[in-house]
Amino acid sequence: MTERMSMLVRRFLDRLAQGSPEERAEIVRALARVYVEVELDDEQRTDIERTFLVILDDPAPRVRRALAQAIAPASRAPRSLVRALLADRPDIAEPLLRSSPLLADEDLVALVDGFDEAQRMAVAGRPHVGVPLSAALIEVSGPRCCLALLENPGAMIASSSFRRLVERHRRDGSVRNALLERDDLPPVLRQMLVDGLSEELQESPLILAYLSRDKTRRILSDARDKAAVELAGSCGEKALRQHVAALHDADRLGPTVLIRALAGGNLPLVAEALSLLADLPLRRVQALLQDPSDASLRSIWRRAGLPAFALPPFTRLLQACQRGARPGEADVEAALHLCRDAVEEGSEMVRHALSRLAHEHALMAARAGTGGYFHAA
Repeated sequence: MTERMSMLVRRFLDRLAQGSPEERAEIVRALARVYVEVELDDEQRTDIERTFLVILDDPAPRVRRALAQAIAPASRAPRSLVRALLADRPDIAEPLLRSSPLLADEDLVALVDGFDEAQRMAVAGRPHVGVPLSAALIEVSGPRCCLALLENPGAMIASSSFRRLVERHRRDGSVRNALLERDDLPPVLRQMLVDGLSEELQESPLILAYLSRDKTRRILSDARDKAAVELAGSCGEKALRQHVAALHDADRLGPTVLIRALAGGNLPLVAEALSLLADLPLRRVQALLQDPSDASLRSIWRRAGLPAFALPPFTRLLQACQRGARPGEADVEAALHLCRDAVEEGSEMVRHALSRLAHEHALMAARAGTGGYFHAA
């Protein structure tokens, strides 16, 4: 059998010497199938492996690519052969990078920095991509490769790598959408993506052609506040604390967020925010919100560094929450009335936020009363 195999290998080499590039590629695929699929003894395997090393010198790229494609699924092959194919043209290395079980994650972590984007995309599409390899790819790759990684169900991505993705590619629409569709994206990073989109829209020539810069800023600020409150509603205790801290770090933990949170009945967000801003224990703030006096509320509001003009509307909405129900349209209108004459910096933003909330309540009431326009039609 060994002698017959050696003769077979020699026949392959003879045919390789005489064939066209297309014919040589087919011969290589046939020989590789024998190597991958047939039970061979050590001597037979060595004969074929030597033949593969000779094929590395073939001047036709399609022949070397045929070899790479054929041995990509092999569970064993000479490391010298694999290294040589990886060092060849990117399109020749790609099949091995995408699927070869002979390449461990730690091998690829050391290599991705020197790869081009097509090679990195091949690695990102592997059946299994561990946390360290995902981190290495995210650190050096462009948006297309990172998108391929996000779309790969076999890729494991740590929270720290999600953060780097947001920091590096949050302005890329495809990456941003793919991140927002993931259930495992932390709320803090969702807020960063929303804020990044808001910043882009605020400078969009198309939007500024129709709206003044001030009106654009008010609309987008309200949208960011709304997203922040909605994200907080999906957080557990630990995630909520992180979310509030991130809002604080971004200088986003102002009266408009607190007022919108109260209007939605989200007292946990309000308590966490006031605890952080006033540097008071959370339990103390929670107790105060359950049964506040005017003096204690003024004290914590002042200690939190919040503007005095926003306290009356906040108090009005808090009183509605203490009655055991979410504030309604009448409560929001009353809160708006309490700050209608304020002229301090930021007062216009608070009035705008309350006006938007009143409008949203009116819409919800109309829909509830009619079953919605299309249902009523």
